[in-house]
Amino acid sequence: MKDIMLLNHFTWMQYLEALAVLLLIYYGVILAKYYLPELQQKINGTKPAVAAPISALQFNEQPSNEQEEPLLTETEQLIAQLKQSIHRGYEPAEIKKILQNHPVIKDTPLRPAINELVVTECEKTDAALLTEAEVNEWWEA
Repeated sequence: MKDIMLLNHFTWMQYLEALAVLLLIYYGVILAKYYLPELQQKINGTKPAVAAPISALQFNEQPSNEQEEPLLTETEQLIAQLKQSIHRGYEPAEIKKILQNHPVIKDTPLRPAINELVVTECEKTDAALLTEAEVNEWWEA
């Protein structure tokens, strides 16, 4: 009961003033800890040194389109052949042969996307219910 009486001695105005002072101290510490160099530069009028972009530091030259073009055209051909084969009529042996005729794509990050394409195209045409794991095995067969 005495604890409740103790809090009655403070007015709401005193409470808000104390809260404001504590918040100013808190944000002052945060500004000083994390933003002091930036604040000093703004006050002094100096401009921060611009660092080189990370990509420029990691690579001396831009990747050429010549390296990407064969993979892109091969992928487009594979997709066209797969779609055509599935829409003509689902033949697992034919799809396996098509996948094996494109070994360049076999070990790229495009492989899961192509597996998913085969599964979805077969579902669209009601040709077969396949899983991506089954199609993934066809690359090796």
